[in-house]
Amino acid sequence: MKKLLGIALASAAAGLCLSALKKASDEQTVELSPVKRSSPNKKAILVVSFGTSYAQTREKTIGAIEEDFRRAFPDYTVRRAFTSGMIIKKLRQRDGIEIDTVEQALQKLYDEGFGTVICQPTHVMNGFEFDDVRQEVARWEG
Repeated sequence: MKKLLGIALASAAAGLCLSALKKASDEQTVELSPVKRSSPNKKAILVVSFGTSYAQTREKTIGAIEEDFRRAFPDYTVRRAFTSGMIIKKLRQRDGIEIDTVEQALQKLYDEGFGTVICQPTHVMNGFEFDDVRQEVARWEG
């Protein structure tokens, strides 16, 4: 039942993300650095979470979702990004763990030549952090 609920929430978030991307692309165009060679066959899923500084919680929740994506989509590279700057900073200072922001993760994927990237937020509710993710992803569309 928990897995089914998780899949349902992920699907709902994906739908929101896709509709937000469409709306954002209709509203704005942003210039990025010069186009690099990318391959549509080089595919990634960027799992975007608020984040947590608790290692056990991180592995039982975010890590489990990422592992589900790895199993379900073996042809995709799965990457992690957090939206909470506070959590990213705390993990870096306290534990020496580097977690990318959405912008950093998308830049790395672009630099590595990924031509297909699916951004999958794990946020359950729409809010300013989700809106920030939508806006950042829209910058990279196409």
